[in-house]
Amino acid sequence: MKIRQNKYIIFLLIPIIFGFTFYLAEAKDLTSPLKNLPLIINSYFDHSKPGYTSTIPIIDDNITIYTTEVGTKANGICGSINSIFDYYTQPNKGGRCISYDGHNGVDFRAQKGDDVLATAPGIIQSATQDDCNGKMLRIWHPDLGYSTLHAHLDSFIKTSGNINRSDLIAKAGNTGSRCTTGPHLHFGVRDAQVAGNVMDPYGWSGTTTDPWPHNKGYLWTTDPPSLKPPATYVSGQITKDTTWTATNSPYVVQGQVTVNPGITLTIDPGVIVKFEDRAYMNINGNLTAKGIAKDKIHFTSIKDDSVGGDTNGDKDNTKPAPGDYKYINFFASSTGVFDYSTIRYGGNRNTNDYHCVTVLDRCVLRVKGANVTIKNSEITKNNDGVYLTEQGNLTIDSSEILDNSGYGVLSNSSSYVNKLKIVNSVFGGGYQSVYIYGPTEFVNYNNSQASPNTAIFLSQTTIKTDQTWNPGIPFVLDGAVGPQVEKDATLTIAPGTIVKVQYTGLCFHSLSVSGRLNIKGTALEKVYFTSLSDDSIGGDTNGNGNASSPYPGIVCGIYFLEESTGFIENAIFRYGGLIPVYGPAAMIKNNRANVNIQNSAIVDSGRYSSGYGIYNYNGTTTISKSSILRSANYGIYNKGSSTVKASNNYWGHESGPYHPTLNPKGKGDKVSDNVDFKPWLKYPYPDKYSSNTVCPGC
Repeated sequence: MKIRQNKYIIFLLIPIIFGFTFYLAEAKDLTSPLKNLPLIINSYFDHSKPGYTSTIPIIDDNITIYTTEVGTKANGICGSINSIFDYYTQPNKGGRCISYDGHNGVDFRAQKGDDVLATAPGIIQSATQDDCNGKMLRIWHPDLGYSTLHAHLDSFIKTSGNINRSDLIAKAGNTGSRCTTGPHLHFGVRDAQVAGNVMDPYGWSGTTTDPWPHNKGYLWTTDPPSLKPPATYVSGQITKDTTWTATNSPYVVQGQVTVNPGITLTIDPGVIVKFEDRAYMNINGNLTAKGIAKDKIHFTSIKDDSVGGDTNGDKDNTKPAPGDYKYINFFASSTGVFDYSTIRYGGNRNTNDYHCVTVLDRCVLRVKGANVTIKNSEITKNNDGVYLTEQGNLTIDSSEILDNSGYGVLSNSSSYVNKLKIVNSVFGGGYQSVYIYGPTEFVNYNNSQASPNTAIFLSQTTIKTDQTWNPGIPFVLDGAVGPQVEKDATLTIAPGTIVKVQYTGLCFHSLSVSGRLNIKGTALEKVYFTSLSDDSIGGDTNGNGNASSPYPGIVCGIYFLEESTGFIENAIFRYGGLIPVYGPAAMIKNNRANVNIQNSAIVDSGRYSSGYGIYNYNGTTTISKSSILRSANYGIYNKGSSTVKASNNYWGHESGPYHPTLNPKGKGDKVSDNVDFKPWLKYPYPDKYSSNTVCPGC
């Protein structure tokens, strides 16, 4: 019998008084009647007037349900009662009952051939068949004082003798064609060996008046949540403040659910939300999903049996995968809060929808001009994770963004400024785990990587306000056009931060500065600026093993523009000097800016006799207590008229830098005119015996 459950039965407020007293099984007495768990209940015991028989199809037109409602075909609460096959599960038509009139047992979803088990020790009383119950087994349990009935069986395994708890006794089926419309197991309980009064086999818990005095809870040894009925199916618009409760969980989103403007959908702890294929939610109002540590909220695929059981009832025939459903879409001015939540298996690609990235539509969460906070949560096994755009505001705190096929977080904007805060969180599964394109106010600290191939990727990112890059997850810059620090902004790179540059073959700048750049490493926690292929620093960030290796001149450099400033301390620059679209190939270019470098190293710049460590255009450049070596052309080239102050540096050889007239015997990197390189250091600073050299590996 097919049914879709709209309420999870808990309480019955209308007591039923039987004129007898008997012993009812306690929670320890019965186990599951089916081998396959979790059990899904198709129809419950009718508390109004149980006792349906094959000759009385309608008892009283009345069904009492645990939600305190009494349905009749007159008032329509439970739908129109016309026959025992009306299961009253049409939420859009007001139907909320999940039993049928006169039902004297519980129907469990089953497939033909499923194993049927004895629920307690006993003696097989009879194995018979009729046109309503089909093949049925009745078992007498003398120690408990009641008998159990298993009906609509396909075949008998045992027809007589003693049996033990959980013995295989039959196979489920669809016999009894007059009273069944599909495979299922009807399970009933009576209080006598022969005949007797019908009882609710599911149990009666939590009511103020218990008609069965000996009952101390559910009949089952398994926890009742494992016997939850089918899901609550939801679709369409939510037009008033609504709460989804654990009682009615799991919820299954069919097609589309839309939360209207000004409306709040609250999801309680422990709720499971499953999405059918290509289903999605649009949030124009507010979504609040606040779980707790022991009762998390789950957003997942209908195929995911690991939470909420086999909701689609197909056993193991389907497995969840990234992209099973679409997304949760937050529109402008909407809000979202996810706390102790998991979001997985979403991000279905559909190029006809609003695109996640140009021609892709793969993000499970979309924050479009909305304000969304994700805390203590997990976003995993989706195609892409979270998409932030159009002045959206996204905070991720103390969460895990892992094993998504593509991006973990994507901030994408051409003109509007997005606000992205990622703190205390773990990322893994791709060197573009965080991808930032366009103007973004980015806050980050105390983040870590679950795998080496993890990074924060920045491409054409405009930094309009003060920003700090912190260690924990490497930053990867677009090798063609990387971040741009605007005139009134300061970019600070904190101690221990690793910055890598992706090689694209095209070079404008990996980082340009119109405002202020402060690189603040320490002797023990240096800042590194190197190639994405450099696995010796920060590990195998691009995740390709030994397929690529760094070489001199592969990194597009840093470009200081007019009136900008740079203060660099305890930083290591490697493999710079990629030939740009215009201008010279240099690790650091100073175009009428003020740049001060201390306790740092610029190594392996340029290639094929082209490339510079530092190229100065009429700017003010000062470098001291640093190392400049293995440059393809000049270590420092000064095109301007003002002098570059470069004393007390190491040039790769104790004889100092080469200059044709000022130091023709120098075997270190070349310097141009107007570079004050005297005195020079014979060893990397502070001396050859130090473990804190500014040029490790030199």
